[in-house]
Amino acid sequence: MKKIIVCILMLSMALSLNAQQLTSPNYQVRDDLLQKSKKQKTTARIMLGGGAILGTAGFFLFFFNAMPDGSDEAIATGGGMVLIGVASMVGSIPFFSASAKNKRKALELSTGVNMQRGMYNEYYPAASIKIQLK
Repeated sequence: MKKIIVCILMLSMALSLNAQQLTSPNYQVRDDLLQKSKKQKTTARIMLGGGAILGTAGFFLFFFNAMPDGSDEAIATGGGMVLIGVASMVGSIPFFSASAKNKRKALELSTGVNMQRGMYNEYYPAASIKIQLK
């Protein structure tokens, strides 16, 4: 009876174990880096476009109210809009560079499985991971 229980336990443990991963962790890292790069580039484009629109609107508000009969509040508002727009456009630069860095890092990661020849001319599968360090 004890032998049967031990055999059932060993068999149940052997059936529950899985030695192979379905997805490579290296592909996960690569996909995560590409997704992060895409989000950073979207953020940078929004900041650049929004800053350009805000700066242009502020410039026109400032320029058309700088006439002798223009109000001081409109001039101050236009000048503030120009400054915030320029700051937004300058702030988009780090997002563009971080996006390019993450994309470059993701494209440098690669994995593969190829067949290698052994000492006695038999073939066996070999896994390879390529990570370029700079």
